[in-house]
Amino acid sequence: MTIIGKILLIYFLILVVLLVIQNRLIFRPTRNFPFRPAQFGLKPEEIFFSSSDGTRLHGWFFDAGKDAPCLLFCHGNAGNISDRLANVKLLLKLPVNVFIFDYRGYGKSEGSPTEAGVYEDAESAWRFVHEKKGFAASRIVVFGRSLGGAVAAELALRRPLKALILESTFFSLKDLVGKIFPYALFYPFIPDKFNTGRKIGKVHVPLFIIHGDQDRTVPWSHGKKLFDTANTPKKFWLVKGAHHTDAYEVAPAEYLERLRDFILTSR
Repeated sequence: MTIIGKILLIYFLILVVLLVIQNRLIFRPTRNFPFRPAQFGLKPEEIFFSSSDGTRLHGWFFDAGKDAPCLLFCHGNAGNISDRLANVKLLLKLPVNVFIFDYRGYGKSEGSPTEAGVYEDAESAWRFVHEKKGFAASRIVVFGRSLGGAVAAELALRRPLKALILESTFFSLKDLVGKIFPYALFYPFIPDKFNTGRKIGKVHVPLFIIHGDQDRTVPWSHGKKLFDTANTPKKFWLVKGAHHTDAYEVAPAEYLERLRDFILTSR
């Protein structure tokens, strides 16, 4: 075999491995809970509900009263709901009810995550707050961070909402990883998964995009591109000094003020 032939064979073998393990590269779930609600002075209702295919899912419902809207929290690709408790505590000050849930394979939720599976899980979470908790669609705000933003955008196409909030979300996963070595070498063959940009132009609810200007995981240009592609009404906030997941810590007062104004004025 020639040198070129050997290089092509190695390339092909690496490509096959990457395609086989792609879900492991995308999803980084943990089962253990490093934090508990009580550590933050919170007492949620523990919820177990089923996705459309029967997968048993787990979440926490934080009650702020029936007069407040409900924020459905779609988290990112790593950890589980316990890692977002500090953020939830701040969001409750808006005030909003918060339902945060784990996708299949995360925390106490059964199964293994896939793109189609996490979309179904988010839709099932929407059904839970709508049908079991009694929130009209016009009072449900969906919030998604990072990969959760792609999940939230898909949900906005499937179910009616009051508003959609995307934080630190990529335009498409292929565009994101296609610029990272060694994945850039395989760009033409990277599956077009979690393509938020393809969906956002079909979303017709008020949209608020938040991105940190120091985000090295998902550069803020992705958030700006989503904003430019989206329909009106829409807002964009570039958070000075914020990285990938810490906008609510970098500017907590402004974070609350901007979210409160957006949610209250969204129709």
